[in-house]
Amino acid sequence: GKIYRGDHLFNLESDQDPLLEKVGINSIIDLRSSREINDSPNPYIGQIRSVYCDPNAHIAAFAGLIQDADKGLSIENILDNPDIDMTHITQTQAEKQMIQQQHDFVTTESGKTAFKRVLETMLLEDSAPSYQHCRGGKDRTGYSIMLIMAALGVKKDLLVEDYLLTKKAREEKNAVYLEEFKKLAGDNEEVVSYLYTFFDTKESFIQGAFNALESYGGLEKYLENEMKLNKNDILNLREKYLEG
Repeated sequence: GKIYRGDHLFNLESDQDPLLEKVGINSIIDLRSSREINDSPNPYIGQIRSVYCDPNAHIAAFAGLIQDADKGLSIENILDNPDIDMTHITQTQAEKQMIQQQHDFVTTESGKTAFKRVLETMLLEDSAPSYQHCRGGKDRTGYSIMLIMAALGVKKDLLVEDYLLTKKAREEKNAVYLEEFKKLAGDNEEVVSYLYTFFDTKESFIQGAFNALESYGGLEKYLENEMKLNKNDILNLREKYLEG
């Protein structure tokens, strides 16, 4: 009951959502870009702070743009994106881009800065309960939660399992998007599979982050040397977020 993850809150029908009101969120950790935030700002749900931690994730922002395809965007509008390599519009290319994004969360300065700030926020005395999100709650948020759980001592197989739960949680929503992509792309299967991959959840995606972490000596070394978590920080996190 201390850490929640999900998608953005812009579409809440009421800022008095009964579940969120019951939880009593203290901190919202928003991993979106400034453009995404300006287009779809979060409502006030009683939080005492909103923390913005943008890892500069062009692929994730692109997926957010696709999610808004029902607002009148054409397939030409979607594929004409200067931030994304559109040289090869295939499922294989999209999978490579998703894996590279997870790699970049680990290695780029924007990624390190963003997720370090997340961990610093989690350590604040009054940070919990926190609600952490990006656009869909899958990739930026999935990686961020993975880092937190790793600091809490969760083993890799469970970290992967937790990330893959997103596939089940989004199953119904993704089926709707798949049909929308078919309409947009005129049943061009190559384009449809390319677009849908950005909404999929695969072990190979999060494995991209683990592969990058190995170059730093593994998760523990990364948390210590790059995220600057010392032993007291780790103990404080575990005391704060683990039971018994």
